[in-house]
Amino acid sequence: MKKLWEAYDRVKGSENDHPNIFPDDQLWVVLESAFCGVPLGDNIPSCPCARLSLLLQVGFSLAVAEQEMNFEHRDLHLGNVLVKESPVSRARNPSLSSKTSSSSSYPFPSGSVSSSSTSPKSYCKYCFHLEGVEEESNKENKEHFIIEKVNNYEYVEFRLNNQMIRVPKCGVTAYLIDFTLSRLEQDGGFVYVDLSSDTTLFQSKGDYQFDIYRRMKSHNRNDWKKFSPKTNVMWFHFLTTKLCCDSPELASSSAASTCIERHAICCEQLKDLELSTRRFKYKSAFDLVTTHKLFKNCRYFFSDK
Repeated sequence: MKKLWEAYDRVKGSENDHPNIFPDDQLWVVLESAFCGVPLGDNIPSCPCARLSLLLQVGFSLAVAEQEMNFEHRDLHLGNVLVKESPVSRARNPSLSSKTSSSSSYPFPSGSVSSSSTSPKSYCKYCFHLEGVEEESNKENKEHFIIEKVNNYEYVEFRLNNQMIRVPKCGVTAYLIDFTLSRLEQDGGFVYVDLSSDTTLFQSKGDYQFDIYRRMKSHNRNDWKKFSPKTNVMWFHFLTTKLCCDSPELASSSAASTCIERHAICCEQLKDLELSTRRFKYKSAFDLVTTHKLFKNCRYFFSDK
């Protein structure tokens, strides 16, 4: 196990202590889990639409957890959000070659364009997954297509306040991990870590991530037992600063021409989301997703309609 750890550290680098710090009689637990992608910090999508989809997924995930378990993550940095990319469905477009599926742009999915459209289109590998969703938003009587897209896992589904919410994946799915510092309640009991004794956590400097720890401490007055859901908004804002686009031109520089308008829209949406959460005016992630216009229109976040 130590050799494997060292091999990983050489190739990818690890922020954890070397296993040698533990005694020879140390007991170990090996856990097997499903593969849910790679850390967001190592795989930030180039597509603004995919970035926005990830933020919407994270926002709804936190909101549902707040409502169900009075949950705070308390450590939602880039390493604790995993990103899993969706495969291109050949069932929807059997004409895709292996060369095409690995490139940066894809043809319009077969069967999802109107019969009057004859000109070929191409899309970035993330926006490719949105085409059926866009057709659904622009045309009536597309019930059969909605079912097809749901069955092909183009949405992430959330249930909040007894309402089903569907967020277009845009080719990526977000998974939240590492609940070491998290706080939650269930069946009359609760779990939390008292961080008041961990002075080093609040002394680090350099990245905005370390400011969030201090902001949490200031907000909850160093009482880590109580439920303070605004901390989820703090971490959400942290993620918006990492996923925000510098400019529509930069975001669209490597995109297929048919994606440029959509990329520009999502780039502006990202900026708005960062600005609107910067002052932490929202009381919780639930407050954010139920009042912010972008979350209310999450089904068509990539459109200006």
